[in-house]
Amino acid sequence: MKSKKKILIIVSILLIIIIALAGTTAGMVMTGKVAITTKQKLVKGIRDLENEISTTDLEKKVKEQEKLYQTPFESETTITGKVNKIELGNTTGIEEILKEVEHVVNNTKITNTLKADLKNNIINEKLSVNLSDIVEEISADVEYNNDRISLKSKELNDKYITFTKSDIDESSQYEEFAEIFNMFEGICKREGASLYLTDAEKAHFTENYKEIFSEYIKDDMLKEEKASITVDGETKQCDNINFTLNKNQIVELVGKYLKKLEEDEQGKQIIISKIKSVINTFEEEDLQEIIDELKYELMYLEEDTSMKVSLYCTMFKTYGFNIEIYSNETYILNLILGKDEDNLKISKTEGEILNAKISEIKTEIKITGGENTAIVQTKINGTQRLVTLEIDDVEDDVKITATLTNEQITKTENGSKSNNTIQIALQVEEDNIDLTLNIATNLRYVSTIEETEYTDANSINIVTAEQAEIQQYLTEIQNNTITLIQKATQNSKLIQEIYSLMLGGVKPQSQNQPVQTFNSMFKNYTGIQKGSAMKTLLQQIATSNLTNETHKISVSIVEEGNYLLNVTTNVDEINSSINSIKVGKEYEVLGTSVDAEGYITGIEIREK
Repeated sequence: MKSKKKILIIVSILLIIIIALAGTTAGMVMTGKVAITTKQKLVKGIRDLENEISTTDLEKKVKEQEKLYQTPFESETTITGKVNKIELGNTTGIEEILKEVEHVVNNTKITNTLKADLKNNIINEKLSVNLSDIVEEISADVEYNNDRISLKSKELNDKYITFTKSDIDESSQYEEFAEIFNMFEGICKREGASLYLTDAEKAHFTENYKEIFSEYIKDDMLKEEKASITVDGETKQCDNINFTLNKNQIVELVGKYLKKLEEDEQGKQIIISKIKSVINTFEEEDLQEIIDELKYELMYLEEDTSMKVSLYCTMFKTYGFNIEIYSNETYILNLILGKDEDNLKISKTEGEILNAKISEIKTEIKITGGENTAIVQTKINGTQRLVTLEIDDVEDDVKITATLTNEQITKTENGSKSNNTIQIALQVEEDNIDLTLNIATNLRYVSTIEETEYTDANSINIVTAEQAEIQQYLTEIQNNTITLIQKATQNSKLIQEIYSLMLGGVKPQSQNQPVQTFNSMFKNYTGIQKGSAMKTLLQQIATSNLTNETHKISVSIVEEGNYLLNVTTNVDEINSSINSIKVGKEYEVLGTSVDAEGYITGIEIREK
């Protein structure tokens, strides 16, 4: 909780600074773009900083993202991987596992299909994982549509499991599901949400807060001194406009903004909406808690705390800002506004902790903390963006290098296609791992999103359904899960080892030849089949149950939601049911149970 509070307090301070900047320039007498008096130079410098921030590439990206909250869209993202290098200091006994890790990564395909109309609270997402020769596909479907959430994995059960918000509200047994609704509602409610102030919001703060700064920072507090500053590698002669606030003045000035904000209902709602664009569950009482926390922190600032604000400028040009905060430690924020590149530095007593260089085509950020460093670089070349990350942990002898290459293939009003390549290299002492992920995304805007129709045949409401129906649903999931795990462990030594670890070292039993031979009678009947194939399958099962006393198969047949057979091994009943199968109809065969040896012991045939 403390770390969360700190984050919120920092966000709040930044927002109060934005309020101050937005309200500062109002009422100042300016001559075009020329600042003459000391105070005009200070105000012009603050306005230049505001303009620099508001035209950053990040804001443009955020505004592009906002379109997704206004227009229905469909997207498909495909992820594949490749192992470039696995070098371990000691591989004795795990050589085979390492080879299979490489095989699995190189032959796995993940596909995420998303259909969303966030304005109307509709999200439909399907995630599928194809593990090649281990398991052909494992999928998960989730749909959120206002009052309903639906989930399905067709490999485990072809029915959706659904529940509505009203169901949850009326059933204390499932009240924890309310958090799922909160999550989806939070995503959709971010419609049009942005951290950036609109022109109307800036106008509000200008009108309501314009007097605080200008009335508090009097002319006699400002000093104007001749100075020089290095910009773009050149030394510029300029003026240094500065003022210094002691602890009591900091408390008084910030306190004025806090008091004004407490009385400003519209301003509070604007700030709440900005924080909600990052933190979904944030209300007015949370903002008031932060204001109270700030008041408390201000009262207990160290007595020797002071802040010096310096602006480097001429009548026509702003070159940079410098903010120095003195307390037990000294913190310095220095910003240089260059012609082609801006440079932001943050340092404290022990040395520099952040150095950021930002231009339209390149960004470089270096963060230093103790013996650890992190460097992020971004370069733009036409439609290609290259991002590199280096993390060096000297203390633990760990080095991570990551490279993201983003290639914009197409971009139109109706959608976009892009390819991303992520290469990650990890070095820990003698161990080196290097792998690449390829991510292809296709996004298109559409007029509407087709909604799924839920019926008794294709869904089950986990809250309102009969207990017997729920139990059957869960049994099918359990049995199909066992079947999937058995298939995966038979095909992969790696999965065997993982499964063994999950079971506390117990090795999974693999199917022997008799089991495989017995189960093979179902191999050609999985999935959707014609009625003629079902007749043949039922004849085989009846024959098997008649001649095999050890392993009998129970059969269920469902047509139009009604059971013609319900979990029976009786040969006469199975033979009689053959005549009820309609040759021209389509049916689906599902395994419903498997015994401890891996023999299939139950199936269900459903009319499609």
